[in-house]
Amino acid sequence: MRLAQDTYEIEGKPVDRDIRLYLLRNDFLPTAGDSRILQVEINTISAGFAGILESLSMIHFTHRSVYYPNLVGELPINRPCSGFANAIAVAVEEHNRKWGTSSMCVVFVVEDGERNIIDQYTMERCLVGQFRMTVLRRTLSHISANAFVCKDGHLYVDNIQVALVYYRSGYDPKHYPTEKEWDARKLVEKSNAVKCPSVLAQLAGTKKVQQSWYENNGNLLRDRFGFEDSEVTGLMSVFARQCVPCEGSDLTAEAIANPENWVLKPQREGGGHNLYGSDLVQVLKSSSQDELSQYVLMERMNPVPAPALVVDGEASVKVRRVVPRIIEEAVSELGVYSYYIPSINRNEITGHLLRTKSREIKEGGVNAGFAVLDTLLLS
Repeated sequence: MRLAQDTYEIEGKPVDRDIRLYLLRNDFLPTAGDSRILQVEINTISAGFAGILESLSMIHFTHRSVYYPNLVGELPINRPCSGFANAIAVAVEEHNRKWGTSSMCVVFVVEDGERNIIDQYTMERCLVGQFRMTVLRRTLSHISANAFVCKDGHLYVDNIQVALVYYRSGYDPKHYPTEKEWDARKLVEKSNAVKCPSVLAQLAGTKKVQQSWYENNGNLLRDRFGFEDSEVTGLMSVFARQCVPCEGSDLTAEAIANPENWVLKPQREGGGHNLYGSDLVQVLKSSSQDELSQYVLMERMNPVPAPALVVDGEASVKVRRVVPRIIEEAVSELGVYSYYIPSINRNEITGHLLRTKSREIKEGGVNAGFAVLDTLLLS
C-alpha cells in the first residue's frame, strides 16, 4: 500500500480518501515527583467506553447532587458518545454531499460474542434516535460474504448502500482468522464509504508510530509535518522516554538494571499484552534483535496514589448486586475523547474517561478486568 498526496493505492488502483473520520481517545498518566502528564497511547480504532462513560457521568452527577451537595469540586459535563455520534452524522452528510447520494446507513463492524455491546448500543441509539440513521451490526466474515462495491465506488452491505463503516473490531490478530476477514477489510477500503478508521489511520495509532515521534528529538515532526521548534518542544514534553530495545542502547541497559521503571510494549491493543519486571528483563536478554524490533521500550509512569471507592457489579438472570470496596492506593489514567474530519478541518474534544485501578496492578484494560471506569471531580 503506497501513500500519495490525496490518494493511496490498493493493487495499483488509486483510492480516494478525502472524507475521513477519526474518533480518538488520547490516554495520559501523571508522574510522581515532577508533575509531568505523559501520553500512554492514542487510540485511532475502537476508542471504547464513550457510551458507558456518558451514562456513568450522569449517575455520578446525580449521586453527588443528592448525597454530597456540599462536596467541594465540580463534575464537568461529559458527553463523549453524543460528540462521537454527531461526528459520524457530519461525516455522513459530507459523504452524501460529495458523492451526490442520500445514504443514512452506518455499519458497525463487530465481533461474534461482543463483550462491550452495551457501549456500542448507546452510540447506536443516539444515531438512530437523534439522527434517524440506519445502523447495521456486522462481522467482517459477514461483510466478506454479503457486501460488494459497484463501479461508482459505493459500498453495499446486504444490498443497502453504506455511507460510513465504523470499526469496533479489526484491531487484534484474532479478528482475522481467515483470508475472508482480510478480503472484507480490503473491500471496504476500496469503496468510497467513510472509513472510521481507514487502514492508514489505524496504523498511525500504533506504538511504533508513537515511538517514531519521540526519536531523534522530534525530527520527524519537523521534517515530515513542518512543525516549528516551539511546537515540537511542546509535543515532546508529553512523550515518555522510549526506543526500540537493542543491545548497546543506554535505555535498554537502564531497563535491565531497573525494570520496575520500564514497560515493554508489543504492537497489540486491548490490554493484557505488556511485559514488566522479570518478564521484561528475560525478553530483553534472550531475544534476537529481529524479535525485539516488534516491541517498544517505554518509561513507566508512576502516578501519586490516592484512596478510591469502587463498585464491582455482578449480574445474572436471577441475581443482581453491587459490591463496594475501598482501594487504599489507587491510580487513574485520563483519556481525552476527540474527533477529527480533515476535509472540513473540524477537530473537537468531546469528553473524557478515567480508568481507576489499584497501584499494584500493572495493566489498565477495563474489558480485560484490570481497571474500573470513573469520571473527573475538578477541585
